[in-house]
Amino acid sequence: MFSFASPDALAAQSSVHLMFCLGQKDVEKYKAKCAAKERASLALRGKEHFANRVREENERQDKLDQDHESHLLDTEAWQDVNDYVEECKRRKRLSLAFRAKEKRHHFEYDKQQVILEEKRQHLDTQYRSDDARYVEIAKLREKARVAIESFNRSPNCTFGNPFAGLLG
Repeated sequence: MFSFASPDALAAQSSVHLMFCLGQKDVEKYKAKCAAKERASLALRGKEHFANRVREENERQDKLDQDHESHLLDTEAWQDVNDYVEECKRRKRLSLAFRAKEKRHHFEYDKQQVILEEKRQHLDTQYRSDDARYVEIAKLREKARVAIESFNRSPNCTFGNPFAGLLG
């Protein structure tokens, strides 16, 4: 069962065993080194992936901010356009209202002018009528005065009454 080997064989065997153990240690070191490299590589890729995700998220957030600002500018532009349109409509309404008011004032002014012209013509006609009547009265008075004077100067007229000869 047990066999005893020679010391040279033992030394050779021991040296092989020692070499084998040293090789195993080197293999273990190599495996540990590879595992550490793999872990470092995974960690680096994880960090790179995280950095890429952060960069992409920042870019996405910047794009969202730009889109939001663009949307706000578009909204403000549309609001400015709508305000301008409303202002134009308001000015047009005011202009129409002003023109309508002005037209009413012109109509009232023309109506007053017609009424004043009618009053002027009425007064003119009345004054002409009064003048014609006063002229007629003055002519009649003058004719009556001339007739009275002619009766008073006539030779066959008695003093005062032209019908006195007939009466009596």
